[in-house]
Amino acid sequence: MPNCTGDICSNQQYVTERKGVINYSFSGFCPRLFSVTLNEKKDKTGQTIEVVVEGHPGTYIGLSAVEHQLHKMDSGADLSPTEVLEKMNSFDEQGNGTHSFSWKSRDGLPNPFVHYPSPSYGMDARQIFQYAGLVTFTDADVPQRPDRCEGEFASCMDGTCYRLQKRCDGFADCTDASDESG
Repeated sequence: MPNCTGDICSNQQYVTERKGVINYSFSGFCPRLFSVTLNEKKDKTGQTIEVVVEGHPGTYIGLSAVEHQLHKMDSGADLSPTEVLEKMNSFDEQGNGTHSFSWKSRDGLPNPFVHYPSPSYGMDARQIFQYAGLVTFTDADVPQRPDRCEGEFASCMDGTCYRLQKRCDGFADCTDASDESG
């Protein structure tokens, strides 16, 4: 799982105050050391070579051989760590995920993938837990902003209401444009 959500709290003597939540990403690939050597002397005809791979126990190594010119064409059947991370990030909620960017290489090189931390869009502790995909079971008082909007309406950050159909439509229906934040 390439994303992690951190909840920042301040515990006082009688009060626990929630300071914020941040989402950040990390690479789920664990680079273990291994060595690859080519033995050109195995076949006396010089038509083939032997690839020798050595690594620590538990190291998984996958090899794939493709002609150089075919590899540069990027046929779409190749699998890279960047493509795996992009797909895993696509399962997160779009309004609450991390911001990511990758560069596409024309030379068949691996695509660099960069993640940027992002805050949660939640207005209170209950929404932050909900956006993070957490179900909270507690007897503690989880603070919740009063919501006077009912039915087909949702609440702006300033307490006013807007129609749910107007969410993320490109026009700010709230004075603070919170209806466009996810």
